[in-house]
Amino acid sequence: MTVNTADTLNDEAADRLEIRDLVYAWAHCADRRKPDEQAALFTSDGTIAVYAGDPATSEPIQSLTGHSEMAEAFKILSGYDVTTHFTGQSSVRLDSDQATKRDILPRASRVG
Repeated sequence: MTVNTADTLNDEAADRLEIRDLVYAWAHCADRRKPDEQAALFTSDGTIAVYAGDPATSEPIQSLTGHSEMAEAFKILSGYDVTTHFTGQSSVRLDSDQATKRDILPRASRVG
């Protein structure tokens, strides 16, 4: 069976668009203080690793696995009056039926 390159590219493009939509939904939930909905965007065994430096040369300062750990951690945003999560500077790696996404997010700070 021969794989059509155009079909493969179309499938990859569709996957990337779906991932982008998930990222937008993640930011939307974060900025509206919906930690349970935000966590539900991940698979039940999904992980989040938080780094203070370059992931290639440092260990995560925080690692979250599963919906309950994520939802609990996301509740920290309720301490802020307003947040805006920008969704730029990201990369997506597709590998069969799995994807890894990396983002650079500015550190949250309180004003006032």
